[in-house]
Amino acid sequence: MADNTSLVGKRITLCATGSVAAYRAADICSKLVQAGVTVLPLMTESARAFLHPRTLATLAGQACYASLSEDDGGSTGIVHITRGQETDIILIAPASANTLANLAHGLCSDIVSATCLAATVPVVVSPAMNTQMWEHPATQANVAILMERGIKFIPTRHGQLACRAVGDGKIAETEDILSFLNALFSAQQDQPLKGKRVLMRVDFNVPLLVETIEVLKDFFPIAVIEGDQQTQHDADRIRATGVRALQINTGRACHLDAQGIGAAMMQLGIENNSFLAIENVGNLVCPSAFDLGEAHKVVVLSVTEGDDKPLKYADMFYAADLMIINKVDLLPYVDFNMDRCITFAQQVNPSIHIIELSATKGDNFSEWTNWLRSSMQKAIKSHAL
Repeated sequence: MADNTSLVGKRITLCATGSVAAYRAADICSKLVQAGVTVLPLMTESARAFLHPRTLATLAGQACYASLSEDDGGSTGIVHITRGQETDIILIAPASANTLANLAHGLCSDIVSATCLAATVPVVVSPAMNTQMWEHPATQANVAILMERGIKFIPTRHGQLACRAVGDGKIAETEDILSFLNALFSAQQDQPLKGKRVLMRVDFNVPLLVETIEVLKDFFPIAVIEGDQQTQHDADRIRATGVRALQINTGRACHLDAQGIGAAMMQLGIENNSFLAIENVGNLVCPSAFDLGEAHKVVVLSVTEGDDKPLKYADMFYAADLMIINKVDLLPYVDFNMDRCITFAQQVNPSIHIIELSATKGDNFSEWTNWLRSSMQKAIKSHAL
């Protein structure tokens, strides 16, 4: 059983909304109570079609409100105010597409959205909906708005949905939801790296990372955080190497953030003297501006992308410690001037280290892995207890 000790003594407002997965709120409520959490349940009117308020009230030992008309400001105060301000966190599980839209646009047509609008505590959502609804541009735009405001999303799963379709949009497992919450509280209480000696990397691409793992996994513990707008595919490829990996789907957001990385690290259970690889969302603009607590930034440039990229995305190359020029085996077939590319990179960042290699063919790959091993040894030595 997972260690969720950071949940003990917490007060969590649990909100169920109108999704077929609303029945899962009962299991989530029960498991939270067993973990030592005081659960204060709410639900939307549409959730009643799938789950009776009395079920959550019984499991939580607290009144469950399902309508603003029930919020009469009695002895417990105005519920949609107190449950958003006098608890430790608001968890919406499941969160329907309609609820995400309400939250993104400041609507408060039900007690859940009203509570979130008045909230002064963090909000975490665990979406659940049909794949087409989840991937629809309107939903993803709402996700991006909410993430920009600091709302945390627990990744959906890929699998068979209630509509019998197979795809993304399935609500997270209860154990994963509790683990996510535990990690958030742990990150608030402690520094994720406290007592750890970890070298963190950013801006890999997956083929390079897979080959790197295969070479280095016998030398020190490795864990990976994958950042993508959608799907679990990259994390699945990493797990196939035998290394622990956690996928963070950002929706339309264009970068990872430090708080999300801290929570992910707690979920992964980073070992001492570990190498943590972070693949940020695949662009060279936003990731350069957001500090994730990494020891080094690595930018990967493929020869198929053009030799003027260091000038086009100068901020990323200025922030990087190392530039890897990958796919050099394709140089005979593309219009890429190596000297010009290196000159441009050094104009932007005179101290940048440069390695030319081919991840698939193995050309000069040892220079890269030796650089990593040397960096690891320096990091461990400099943080020796």
